Amino acid sequence: MIYTFLLPDNTLISFDAVTEFGETLSASVTSYEVEDGFPISDNMVLANPEFSINGILSYYNSPQREIILIDGEFVLSESSSISPEKIHIELEERIRGLMKNKTPFSIIKSESLTDVINTEYERVPNCLLKGLSFQ
Repeated sequence: MIYTFLLPDNTLISFDAVTEFGETLSASVTSYEVEDGFPISDNMVLANPEFSINGILSYYNSPQREIILIDGEFVLSESSSISPEKIHIELEERIRGLMKNKTPFSIIKSESLTDVINTEYERVPNCLLKGLSFQ
């Protein structure tokens, strides 16, 4: 499975490898006492799902080698004038910016890194970063 962030400017950042992916679903259940003192639950409120991703990003998925949406088609736009070291810094900053700027994005699960949209399995819109670490 390929995991990709679809950013508001229609660019994609795909993980080269995902070493761990987790999804947590939770809900709150109401509880009211009835005449005999026993509680009864008749409603629940779903919480937003939470995802955790541990993954690897490389130059292949850098901001200088973007896949962008143009007229409904995703096209590779590449600029090789920047060193790989600088590209990694820009990629980290772009992901940090999602959190610092509270920017919503979508997570796309697909079967192919080179054809994300046509092999899309699931799309989760309106995601926000709750935590972030680079190692």
